[in-house]
Amino acid sequence: MTKLIPLDAVALENRSWTDIERAHVDTVLKSYDALIGGADSTMVKDIYSPDYRDHASTVPGGDLDGLIGFVQGFAVQFPDTVIRMNRVFCDGDHVTVHTHGKRTLDMDWDEIMEIFRLKDGLIIEHWETIEPWALMRGEKEPGQ
Repeated sequence: MTKLIPLDAVALENRSWTDIERAHVDTVLKSYDALIGGADSTMVKDIYSPDYRDHASTVPGGDLDGLIGFVQGFAVQFPDTVIRMNRVFCDGDHVTVHTHGKRTLDMDWDEIMEIFRLKDGLIIEHWETIEPWALMRGEKEPGQ
């Protein structure tokens, strides 16, 4: 089952976020819990806007149904995924989360940067970039 290593509580303390920004951060962090292990549809509907748009190339259709389908398939294909949260930033209605992830226990970590836009307390848009650590260290991709 997918494992989420959350941010240390200290990483979220003493931030100069407004109350709305702190609520946005809380919503985004809850989205990880909702999606880990295959997408809890009840939680997803409480966190994501029905008008949700995903700009990640991995999400077919770029909508909420595509996101749920992708996450459910990913959980089956990669049940040992580990996601380690490193940093979270918030500026108004945008929350940026920096994580490391690995699909299988024997893989190198990937460097992941995700940006979420919120509207009326719900996630309405998402972008992401994923880079293998091996490439960042100047190593060739596996198999090359």
